[in-house]
Formats: sequence, structure tokens, C-alpha cells
Amino acid sequence: MTRVLAFLYLLVLCVQPSFANCSTQSEMIGAKYTVVVSLADGTDKDTYELVLWRNGQQALHEYPEKKLADLWEHTLNDQLHLVRYFDEFQRAIEYQPGEIPEGRKSGAWSVKRQLVADDVLESMQLVGSEGEGCEKTVTYELEDPGKSIRLEWLEELRLVKALTEQNAGRVIRLQLQKAITDMAAVKAALTKRSDFQSTDYTDIGDNESDPFLTRMINQGFSGHRHH
Repeated sequence: MTRVLAFLYLLVLCVQPSFANCSTQSEMIGAKYTVVVSLADGTDKDTYELVLWRNGQQALHEYPEKKLADLWEHTLNDQLHLVRYFDEFQRAIEYQPGEIPEGRKSGAWSVKRQLVADDVLESMQLVGSEGEGCEKTVTYELEDPGKSIRLEWLEELRLVKALTEQNAGRVIRLQLQKAITDMAAVKAALTKRSDFQSTDYTDIGDNESDPFLTRMINQGFSGHRHH
């Protein structure tokens, strides 16, 4: 009997960390998504990949097809700093909080960190829950005039599993393809562009002889834009 109890105790110890580690994993994690944007009738469809990497107060959004990546940093005074990377040219443009719309907006960090704002989560209605531990999935819905959202949310990891938002005749769908918990992979993704040549946004006008910056200005990339 004593041996059985000892075995069960060890079994509990082995199982518990997988639940306890969820909060740790949520701080340092990667997530690959397929994003589909279309009209409500399914036409005018645009499909692309979005890869989210985050570690503490940093969140990186990679757009492989566009060869772009946005590194968001959450500052101590609840503002956002942005570095936009252009992989094709191994260059970067750096934006201070006052130079981007979200830079000084309260609550903007949660969108960059987890792709859905905390205040939106709080306003949604719980309609279902399944699974447990890191795989626990909570389903929320929100219905407003002209707008509807359905969210499948990995609660412990604070990751979108699936999201459908319909607004003003357009539909956005996100589907999680893979979650990455390898800490080395997350760190590598966040630092692999650190040697790109970076230019402050305010200095672009002073570098008109730079072919890259001239090209970005002509294409309208110098200012911040949403994807």
C-alpha cells in the first residue's frame, strides 16, 4: 500500500509541472497563423502567414511573404516602441512612441502581445470551454451592430487559437497552425535581425542619398501602416 501511495505521489509531481509551466510558456512562445481577409461573400480574398513571437515585454510580428517584421517593445510607462525590419534589404526603421498611432494608446500592448485586446476579451460573452491545462480552450462571442467576433482562446497560454471577425462587410480569419515553446527558437527569432542597419524615422529626410530610404519613401513605407 505504501509503495502504491508513493507511486501515486510521484505521478502527481510529474503531472503538475505541465500545468504550472503554462504561465511560463505564455511569456516566451511562438505561434504561426494563417490569416485570411475577404469580403463577406468570400471574394477578394487575401491569404498570408503571420508568425507571433513574444518574450516578456517584446512581441515580434513576422510576415514572411511580405518579407517584413515588426518588433514591438512595451516600455515602462506603458508606451510602445517599434522597429520595422525589411528582410530583403537587411535594414530597419525605428519609431518612437509619439511617431506611431498605437505608441501612446492605453491598452495597445495587449493587441501586439496576443493579437486581441484585453478590453475586447472582457466585453465578450463566454459560450463554451473544453480541455485542460495548456490546452484549455475557451470560446467567446461578441455581437454588435455591424460587427461580430468569435474567438477560440487558449486561456493559459494567452494565444488566439481561432478568430473570425466580421466588420463593415469584411471578414478576417486567423487560425493557429503551430505553437512553438522551444525557448531557444523564440530567442533566436527575436534577435536574428539585430545586426540590420537601423535608421530613426525622424532621420529619413536627412538621408535622401540612401537608395534604400529613397525607395521606401517612394513606396510609402517610411510611415507606419497596419497589415
